[in-house]
Amino acid sequence: MRTLSAAEIATMPPEEDALKPALGTAEIAAELAVLLQRGDVLVAEADETRALALTRILAAMMPGACVCFCPGTDALPGDDAPASPGNVGQRVSTLRAVRRMLADKQHPPIALVTTGEALANAYPAPVAFEAEPPKVATGAACDLQALYDQLVSIGYIADERVDEPGEVALRGQVLDVFPADADDPVRIEVAEGVIASIRCYDPVNQRAVGEIEHRELGRVAEPPLGDDRCPLTTHLPGATIALTPAADERRRRLLLLSKDAAR
Repeated sequence: MRTLSAAEIATMPPEEDALKPALGTAEIAAELAVLLQRGDVLVAEADETRALALTRILAAMMPGACVCFCPGTDALPGDDAPASPGNVGQRVSTLRAVRRMLADKQHPPIALVTTGEALANAYPAPVAFEAEPPKVATGAACDLQALYDQLVSIGYIADERVDEPGEVALRGQVLDVFPADADDPVRIEVAEGVIASIRCYDPVNQRAVGEIEHRELGRVAEPPLGDDRCPLTTHLPGATIALTPAADERRRRLLLLSKDAAR
């Protein structure tokens, strides 16, 4: 199956076997599970709530597959305000994971779940997502100042109290950071140049809730859109594309809104 161009994606009608509007999330997941047995699938739901629910159900139905969610940008067309760090982090993390899996010829079937509006956006080329984010691990050597500087360079924002995705703070031998693609912030403690502990903590009361051995600190800045920008479908070439009529309507509406904003 060839990769569709951006123009084709913008104007394509729902496929004959597109998901029916009357189907519930579990029923859609069941149909997708059948498609996944034949190869990769890219599916779009009407909104993020439905897409996340579909992701969870499909992952439970197909434990041997890689089921991941890619959100569209939460930045408004024509608005200078960038997408939120959490939104960027999840998208970059997902597209990097897909890129990494496709490099393995024996990769499990991939289901990339997204929204109709996400299909209307342009994305950096897949190769732009190969850069690895910083990683930390208990027992590894670590220069906290250098790590802090690196995090700021990839988009993290310095803050005294770290309680939102994309924030970081350095206090002596302790670094608090809220990875952009994580549910909780982490507190990294260093002793004699070595990471002594990595603890997840509650962003509200700042108290530790558990200890982990390692963590990737996902990027909060997307790769720049270059001349090789592409539709989301390019990130999963050869995949069967399925979208609900509601998702297709959202896609078309955002394209019109973006066109108006560009005038």
